[in-house]
Amino acid sequence: MSEPVKEVGSVTGIYSEHEEWSVNLGESTVHAKRMPGRFRTLKYITESFWLIFFFGAYLRWNGKQAILLDVNNRQFHIFNLTILPQDIWMVSLLLLLLAMTLFAVTSVASRVFCGFFCFQTSWVDLFTWIEEKIEGNPNKRHKLDAAPWNAEKIRLKVTKHAIWLAISIFTGISFTIWFEDAFVYWHDLLSFHLSLIEFSVLLAFTLGTYALAGFLREQTCLWLCPYARIQAVMADSQTILPAYDVKRGEPRGSCVMPARLYNNKVIASIVSSAFRYVRPVWTFERGSNSVALPVDCVWMPVTP
Repeated sequence: MSEPVKEVGSVTGIYSEHEEWSVNLGESTVHAKRMPGRFRTLKYITESFWLIFFFGAYLRWNGKQAILLDVNNRQFHIFNLTILPQDIWMVSLLLLLLAMTLFAVTSVASRVFCGFFCFQTSWVDLFTWIEEKIEGNPNKRHKLDAAPWNAEKIRLKVTKHAIWLAISIFTGISFTIWFEDAFVYWHDLLSFHLSLIEFSVLLAFTLGTYALAGFLREQTCLWLCPYARIQAVMADSQTILPAYDVKRGEPRGSCVMPARLYNNKVIASIVSSAFRYVRPVWTFERGSNSVALPVDCVWMPVTP
């Protein structure tokens, strides 16, 4: 019979190094490098489920909208099923089951919801993908942000923000049409006959999406997300969690380019762009080869 795993670490010891920590409070924009690999591919797959949010309300069933959350008439229509106010306890049980599943997954695999399913993550990922296609890689974006305003910079910025606004408006529309007939809503929108509530919801979601995904980004997770506040109590010593490896990272010093690297263009690209920093290192090992990376680099293990 195996012995129980002992808890490691000190609750108070983590505060002894707080003077070395540096938290970006929004004074500068983080331009992360988008790295290809199996985890990025998996992220694209999971984020694609949000297409249901954009296009699911247009599905018709027996001549009506397949899923309609008719709050005005106090009825939820899901295909042939109609949920009335007295049946709301079933919806509550379903939501409770989903919440318990989320907590269980977080306890085992840490922030997989935040990284692969969260709507804030997905929208930020989409916005930064558009930003990368228009303004270039992170180095180019940093240079563009620091460059003086000229015709080229104005053109790039206006194009980017116009696309961001278009996505934000479509997000507001997509949310609203789950609560009323999609085609009726589009008719009222194009004929400028939206009610005050409909227009207010559209405006709120447009501005909210534009601000949260375009500007606040990771600051939303740090300061606004309630789920981020309670995740720590769901993790223990056996939770799968990326963390700093003291044995490999100490003593701290300059990063040294390893003599042997993987025969992998992705990892070689990470190392070539990251080794100009002088920081404590992560070490990612496979067999007899190892690659040491600065801890402040955004990277992901990639199987050759």
